[in-house]
Amino acid sequence: MTMYKSYPQRRVMVLDSYMTYVDTRAGAETILFLHGNPAYSYSWRHVIPQLQGVARCVAVDLIGFGNSGHPDNGTYRFPEQYRYFEAWVQAVNLPKKVIIVGHDWGAAVGLLWASRNPNRIRGFVHMEGILSPFDSWDHVGPPQIRDYYRKFRTDKNWEDIVLDNNEILETSLVTMTIDKQLTNEELEEYRRPFYRLTESRKPTLALTLDIPVKGDGPDDVIALLNDAVAWAKHNSDFVPKLCICAEPGLFSAWIRNATKSWSNQTVTSVKGKHFPQEESPHDLGVSIMKFLKNL
Repeated sequence: MTMYKSYPQRRVMVLDSYMTYVDTRAGAETILFLHGNPAYSYSWRHVIPQLQGVARCVAVDLIGFGNSGHPDNGTYRFPEQYRYFEAWVQAVNLPKKVIIVGHDWGAAVGLLWASRNPNRIRGFVHMEGILSPFDSWDHVGPPQIRDYYRKFRTDKNWEDIVLDNNEILETSLVTMTIDKQLTNEELEEYRRPFYRLTESRKPTLALTLDIPVKGDGPDDVIALLNDAVAWAKHNSDFVPKLCICAEPGLFSAWIRNATKSWSNQTVTSVKGKHFPQEESPHDLGVSIMKFLKNL
């Protein structure tokens, strides 16, 4: 944790707001770490120290998350997350080719960017990623998890619960998706960006409502992911990929199956539920390091 806090926090203006990121600066390769929901760059604090000796590690806070800004009238939905990320890449000093390491929604943002900027991708690593529309809600984790996420679509009262009580972080992150006991200090760091009522918590709700399920939408998210998946299946032979499955995982088994037709992909696994960077950070770092050495 001390190591993470020692990294410079950088801020750059992006569109009508700003985005923050940590950047170790030095390294022959450059890795972009993209977090999921409800998290921010802090979730990579145990992984970056293992890789910073061989790669420049850049971990961004997606718009509305972590220390990044909250635009006026921001929706924080996946299409908007992508739009701000794309503008952020243009605003910072990155080499022509980068390696993306994405988790959850961060993997989705990274895959879409890779599909639209294939000449800039050196490698793509994903874990517990929302990389393809789910065939049905049955694939969105075990019954307790999928029923929890689905109720946000069916019961509008949950919007107030999320905004008033920080529900998604307190229930999803703290009690349902991590198989380890976070320390009080760690919990405080995860909670800190979401202390401000209403606005700071809107991003967690927006991405939960955007979980893509065939027949249940959202149609714009499904269309974007289908385009990205088509690229990964048919036009990405030149991009090495690594699928890191969490065991037991929430939907790693689904993602393993959904991405099995992707070309030039290796599959490995580490212990974890949904946040392997919290549950098995050493093994995760070893897997990514091995991937880097084989590029």
